[in-house]
Amino acid sequence: MLHRIAYFFVGNFAGADRVAARLHRFDAAIQEWYSGRNSSVLVCFDADEYLVIFDTRVIARHPITILREPCRSIYLDCTSIRGHRAIIERAAGLCDGLQAGLLDAAIEILEGRRLLMREGSLYLSLALVLGPGYHLPDVLARQFYTLLPSVPRLLGEHPEAIVI
Repeated sequence: MLHRIAYFFVGNFAGADRVAARLHRFDAAIQEWYSGRNSSVLVCFDADEYLVIFDTRVIARHPITILREPCRSIYLDCTSIRGHRAIIERAAGLCDGLQAGLLDAAIEILEGRRLLMREGSLYLSLALVLGPGYHLPDVLARQFYTLLPSVPRLLGEHPEAIVI
């Protein structure tokens, strides 16, 4: 895979003799990642009052995370890169008197679950939003849609699934 991309980079640079060996390692890693495309997903479904995040990746810490407001709206806002100040302002518009510390704690939880990526003060949600542009592979769709009706029960039985 990377052979085709790296082929177009030409020139003399330090370490050029080691590129071919590195490409094989990168190719192997990409193949491993690509082989899981039908068995692992990170998607979310907006159920109006809640956002249900379904994570079947090998690195998943929790297969289901359910977000309530303001985290629901903020996570959806972060499907495009958002700055910390924009997140705080959005949260303040959703909830009067929301303390920044609570929001920062929620962001930390989402990062810890590897559902949100941060670089400096910028954030990006990693889950794909299910909708017209994205459909789950059949085997995963059956798991996900079987699970959705149990969300109200999950809310009662598994409070660790909920982020504020």
